[in-house]
Amino acid sequence: MTRTGERSVNERRSLSRARILEAALHLADAEGLDAVTMRRLAGDLGVAPMALYTHFRHKEELLGGLVDLLAGEVQIPDARASDWQGELANLARSMRRQLLAHPAFVPLVANKDPMTPNTLRIFEAVLRLLRDRGFEGEALTHAFYPVFVYTVGFVAQEVARFSGGEPEPDQIAEVERQMRAQLESLPIKEFPTIVELAPHLARCAQEEYFDYGLDCLLRGIAERTERGGRARTARGNGLARGNGGARGQQARSSSR
Repeated sequence: MTRTGERSVNERRSLSRARILEAALHLADAEGLDAVTMRRLAGDLGVAPMALYTHFRHKEELLGGLVDLLAGEVQIPDARASDWQGELANLARSMRRQLLAHPAFVPLVANKDPMTPNTLRIFEAVLRLLRDRGFEGEALTHAFYPVFVYTVGFVAQEVARFSGGEPEPDQIAEVERQMRAQLESLPIKEFPTIVELAPHLARCAQEEYFDYGLDCLLRGIAERTERGGRARTARGNGLARGNGGARGQQARSSSR
């Protein structure tokens, strides 16, 4: 075997999915997902590009592996918990932390529904949690899907505002200062309310806003579910009374 051939074999032996994913995650965090190519990744790892294809058939599979890696760090809900709202809130906060730590993945998560082992484990736990708390049929997805969309959408707004992901306190202070100055400079006769509320509107209390919106969303889902349950019970009771009345009428007719 030639030296080149021996090197290729050694390269393939020294590589692992975990090592490739670690390098790809580091590259994506530093330069974005567009920089993650098989050729670039091979160069960073010091191997031939073909060595990567032993572990990943193409870039899409590699990206799926990265999403699965991040999903593995998300807090999975306890399906046995009695407080389903608290479990979904903890899941949403955990997702937000992961996406802020790796902002390059926000568009990928927003535009695709990756079916990976870890994302499926999260989904399974959520569905079991909600089903055991009385959710049925479409109500299961109606409860979970808005929380997922709200979380990803909120983080997308954060990432757009603070390009580096989770901002430092001095970055937040500077953005608030600029926003307040911009709002207070508006023509007061045309925009009196905006100018008056400029100090409040300029605040960048992202975590506070996220928790407030999440709480409103979960309370709304709970209220809607309870209202639907009461309506089904009322319909069931009405149907039972109607059937009972019909049977009584039939019995009286028979006795004649």
